[in-house]
Amino acid sequence: MNAVIMDGKSLARKIENNLIHQKIESKNYLICAITIGNSSETAFFIKQKKKMATRLGVNFKEIHYPKITTLALIEKIKKLNDDAMVHGIFIQHPLPKEIDEIKVMSSISLDKDIDGLNPYHFSLLATNQSTYSTATTGAIMALLEEYRIPLMGKHVVIIGKSTLIGKPLSLLLLQKSATVTLCHQQTKDLSKIVSIGDIIIVATGCKGTILSSDLKDGAVLIDAGYHKEGCGDVTLDEVSHLSYYTKVPGGVGPVTVAMLFENLLKVQKNP
Repeated sequence: MNAVIMDGKSLARKIENNLIHQKIESKNYLICAITIGNSSETAFFIKQKKKMATRLGVNFKEIHYPKITTLALIEKIKKLNDDAMVHGIFIQHPLPKEIDEIKVMSSISLDKDIDGLNPYHFSLLATNQSTYSTATTGAIMALLEEYRIPLMGKHVVIIGKSTLIGKPLSLLLLQKSATVTLCHQQTKDLSKIVSIGDIIIVATGCKGTILSSDLKDGAVLIDAGYHKEGCGDVTLDEVSHLSYYTKVPGGVGPVTVAMLFENLLKVQKNP
């Protein structure tokens, strides 16, 4: 079997070209990226987002806090919400453990939430009233669509239960009539569950979560992890038996960056 690499860079360029076609540069948008602390992962993704903003003609402002409390951060966000010159707000993950993520994300105005992390979006997903979700889940769904991976009736195994990826992604896949198994690092017999899945999506933030050789013949593998060593959450020890798979870097990451700007257009068209 000739396994096909799902090329996130190519798809990201396609999304970017579509945004240019929609004349995003003529809108004079300003997005504010909030970063906290000093994380190499944060620095990497902010750099990529700044580059795309420049190419698209979108104004990009990074607001960095070496350290900040939850309440102080919410106050800063409220000021950005009230600023008519600001069109999009997002907070780059990972966040320090002392930050109450739910309270912070809930404070971002829906018409400026370009990363789709306000819990209200989750409630709309859960009740089938929307398909708008986080930039990362949007990227994964875009990759599946780009490579015409059928979802109806397929068994999708998601490893990772975060509100950023795992939980909203499970709802999006259920909307597509997939059968979803949501696992995490404490799931017993994980390799056994992985071995029967048609599509495996890994987003744990931990290297070596699974081995690609654990997957069955013809399975699809999407790795949404990223580590400073330039690898994902999956150990790619064998891929010839797979039908499609992503590599890190170059898979989900570039599409996630592009989806942030696509989300900017969405929230501005539907404030």
